[in-house]
Amino acid sequence: MMKIKSLLLATMALAITADAAANVEMSIFKKKKKKAATEASSSAKKTDKFDKAINGATAYHGMFTAYVNKKGELLLQVTKSNLDVLYLMANRMVSTSENANFNAGEMVGTPFMFSLSADTANVYMHSYQNYERVVPGDPIEKAFNRNFVHPIMKTFKIKASRKDTLLIDMTSFFVSNEKCITPIRQSVNTRSTKSASFDASASKLMGVKSFEKNLEITSRLNYNAESGAYTVQMRRSIVALPKEPMKMRYQDSRVGYFSTKFYTYSSNKDYIDPKEFIHRWRVEPKDEDLQKYYNGELVEPKKQIVYYVDSAFPEKWRGAIKAGIEDWNQAFEAAGFKNVMVAKDYPTDDPNFDPDDIRYNCIRYMATGTANAAGPSYVDPRTGEILVGEVMWYHNVIALVHEWRFAQTAAVDARVRKSTFDDDVMSESLRYVTSHEVGHTLGLMHNMGASYAFPVDSLRSPSFTQKYGTTPSIMDYARNNYVAQPGDLERGVRMVPPIIGVYDIHAINWGYRLFKDAKTPEDEYKYLNAIIEAKKGDPMYKFGAQQLFLTVDPTDQMEDLGDDHMKANNYGIKNLKKIIANIPQWLGVKNDDYEEIQEMSNACLSQYMLCVT
Repeated sequence: MMKIKSLLLATMALAITADAAANVEMSIFKKKKKKAATEASSSAKKTDKFDKAINGATAYHGMFTAYVNKKGELLLQVTKSNLDVLYLMANRMVSTSENANFNAGEMVGTPFMFSLSADTANVYMHSYQNYERVVPGDPIEKAFNRNFVHPIMKTFKIKASRKDTLLIDMTSFFVSNEKCITPIRQSVNTRSTKSASFDASASKLMGVKSFEKNLEITSRLNYNAESGAYTVQMRRSIVALPKEPMKMRYQDSRVGYFSTKFYTYSSNKDYIDPKEFIHRWRVEPKDEDLQKYYNGELVEPKKQIVYYVDSAFPEKWRGAIKAGIEDWNQAFEAAGFKNVMVAKDYPTDDPNFDPDDIRYNCIRYMATGTANAAGPSYVDPRTGEILVGEVMWYHNVIALVHEWRFAQTAAVDARVRKSTFDDDVMSESLRYVTSHEVGHTLGLMHNMGASYAFPVDSLRSPSFTQKYGTTPSIMDYARNNYVAQPGDLERGVRMVPPIIGVYDIHAINWGYRLFKDAKTPEDEYKYLNAIIEAKKGDPMYKFGAQQLFLTVDPTDQMEDLGDDHMKANNYGIKNLKKIIANIPQWLGVKNDDYEEIQEMSNACLSQYMLCVT
């Protein structure tokens, strides 16, 4: 099996050889011998042209030097150092007049990797072939490279040059309906996309920020459609990928991590060799703490995972949101790290903070009618290293949480028999939602088989539920304790999922623990396998993948509780009968249109359908 070091060398070794225009070793940067007088004259002309292009422009210095001139054009300097770097470009919607395509704050599409090359006339942007790889030095390497050239996705004419610096105009790329970064969803015929045409007259560059490792560009884009105007503000982030790629870790179907698959070509194999690696953050000890870590001491990481909580969140919920983030610290402690997760408010005293800047992990509040939350993360395509995570908190998830809690526990818990929950009750549920979504941003998939580990009668035990909640994993869909019966709450039975489940702690330990003498993914396998084998036979540590289209394994169902679905659902139906009989009494208000009673009745009907299907 090919070592990971060789894999990474292979990707970096893929040369752009099919086209002279894509030759990274550009003739424009090679000094040529010329007569002194001719050289001086030529240099003067080039300098005049370069200076004329940037005259009066505002400069932004950083990873790239960018200029915005008086016409509002974006000019970018490209130097030889920019040609030795792999970049990731992200495309985020900052604001919108119509959220049928995307909500403000959402990433548009998946960030993509690219590189730059140049010749004497143009700078070329190449999309980067990454998932097909070849063993370096293999006899088939030349044939491989001919079949996997990094294609040119965009060409920029050189506007001016000076010594080893090129100047290109990127205005049309960022202030147009550029296909690879368009905010129009191509596959869905929504109000905004139907016959939409780009309106250049109302579109403009809004701002530029340049930092050491990233460039941030904001544009206003306007469209005209049959149904009216459509205006969005977009943030495009360009970030330099790490010079030293993170060591990768093999995926294992016995633990649920998101992953990326690569295909390796070799003349020593009778097949193209697929290898799959998990998505995870680069959590490593500080250099001075390395030996302490290997001795079993808890140490802080070189870099903490900091999440910023949107200032739009009401104060009454902020504590629950922050707790849901930092709850994951107990899982990281199992992997040998302390204080990995940090929750902060949006800073008010940091002029560089920007929630749309790709460097910041944010819990974003989205004031839309969507009843959901989501926890995407974005990775270095070469290794699966998570570079940024975020939680999309749509406003109406509050209504969804309210309906779940009412339909599943109102027969038992008088606190939820009302139109608006008390803050402490709602905070319990919001903490769970946050922890679940943050778990996704750490690389964890849904574990729909977790709740099957618990005997149904244990869900009526005060001691058991106070320790374990409703499921061994908050990555399960086991929302609230619908098995509990009237009187159980007063005895101490827990109504909600655990803070962090025992499986979640196990999964973080498996995904993030480091091993002293393991230099390659192959070296790690014996240690990772031992972690899983140590829990073999204990159903609390079982992973059950989500079944999206067809239920094949009845133990991996969504929204269920316990190891006996008939028994658990009989308890649930018994509770629903009590709730339905009392909804008018609990929620009825004089002179009301009874809309809320209808909504809660529908929530109970949905819960009933889960019990009988």
